[in-house]
Amino acid sequence: MADMTQNNPQAISAALRHQLYDHVLLAWETKQVQINPVRFSKKAISEQYGLEVVGKKKLAEIEQLLGQRGVQNKNRQEQIFFYYKDSCHQSLFKSLRDMVAHGHYGQPQNGWVAIFHCYQGPRDKQPRVRIFGQCKVSSLRKLIRFLDTASTLEEPKR
Repeated sequence: MADMTQNNPQAISAALRHQLYDHVLLAWETKQVQINPVRFSKKAISEQYGLEVVGKKKLAEIEQLLGQRGVQNKNRQEQIFFYYKDSCHQSLFKSLRDMVAHGHYGQPQNGWVAIFHCYQGPRDKQPRVRIFGQCKVSSLRKLIRFLDTASTLEEPKR
């Protein structure tokens, strides 16, 4: 299992925490999210946002990837790996919602977000990894806007 001590949402700016709360958690809980209806394409997301997003239907595959790569890879590649049941877009957004709700994210380097969320389901003997990875803060904002077509999340004004 990965080291969860890297998860420290307080290390991220208050503005970003506020954005994640409003545009992920609160939007999901108040049913304001409109999941992008296009078919999931990791190639399209990679080409458009420079972010590798990989969904797996088996929790064991996610845990195997975590063992191979770790939460933060040494090459500073932007990658998010997640477990999905049905719709990839909806499962990814729900995993981001869970990550925000439980504070399972941190800032390993300035301008980056590390993600690591586990959940212990009723049939699980121990918590299972649902989503992990790292990306630039700007890429995370773009991904949220892509997944939720109703999102008004914007880049901060400079």
